[in-house]
Amino acid sequence: GTLQGLQHLDARTWLGVKAIFCAKRFKSYVSCGVDLSALQRLGERHEVFPRAEWSAVFRLPLVRHSSWHCEIAKCVGDDSGASNAEEAELDPTQSTSGFEVDELLLLAMPQVIPGWASPMAWFIQCRLHFAEALTTEGVAALAHYLQERQRTLRSSRPVIEVGAGDGRLAFMLNKTGLVEHGVVASDIDPAHAFGFPIEKMGWREAINFYRPKLVLCAWMTCGEDWTQGFQDAAVAEYVLIGDVAAGYSLARAHPPYLRTVLTQVSSELLCISDFNSKPVASMGSAVQGSCCAVAFRRSFTVSHSRKTYTFSRREQRDGVGL
Repeated sequence: GTLQGLQHLDARTWLGVKAIFCAKRFKSYVSCGVDLSALQRLGERHEVFPRAEWSAVFRLPLVRHSSWHCEIAKCVGDDSGASNAEEAELDPTQSTSGFEVDELLLLAMPQVIPGWASPMAWFIQCRLHFAEALTTEGVAALAHYLQERQRTLRSSRPVIEVGAGDGRLAFMLNKTGLVEHGVVASDIDPAHAFGFPIEKMGWREAINFYRPKLVLCAWMTCGEDWTQGFQDAAVAEYVLIGDVAAGYSLARAHPPYLRTVLTQVSSELLCISDFNSKPVASMGSAVQGSCCAVAFRRSFTVSHSRKTYTFSRREQRDGVGL
């Protein structure tokens, strides 16, 4: 066929071809001397492991990013965007012969998060999460941040995680013992298969019930935006975690809330886009990361002598990058 024909490949077919391709690549990778016991350990859902352990098992350098790009892409399955063939100025009548399978898949679905084709990404997606592997350092950094903000906000209520899926992140945060009053996981359709504590509540119901000062949302449902609801509920702060390139409301301002990239937390996150097997220029600089944590803090305005000042509810020394 031709590259133009890739534009008509539906999402279901794409996912099926991707699964076969990635499974074969992973099997080939494992056969090359991977420590199977160490691999099995990394798939344990009730534990988290250091970045160094992930790096050693998959023999990959895992760079800690200090900046994050703000390219907004479409969600997988949304065919309204331009194709990679168009972006790369490829001839749409060109034959698909001569292209690798992963190259054709990427051309057919330009919205996909880079890194999807690596063995490490396939392992994470099959065993843990569709986009991220929790690490010891990442969980600790987030727990320290939430604890500090709970104290700054003088909160006597738990942090509420909305859209928590199976509740694993909240479980790991609570396991650190750092977050005062704990983290309560909630989801309208929770996955109970792994036994993590989680409340069956939609995000709006959870916020109305617990009245938290601090809300956490990791990997908000693609194509949805709950942040206006967070603001309508007048929460003091909400923290979003996700891939900026996937459009999880991370790259834009949320007035009147003030936006702060949490560099110490973000640098410890491990997203599948961090180990792209074949870097694509249109996906942004390889030096920059895309998986990050961003805080949005409610501001208040004070007028004095004809001048207006806007403040966020935080201390100057909050331990994060501003």
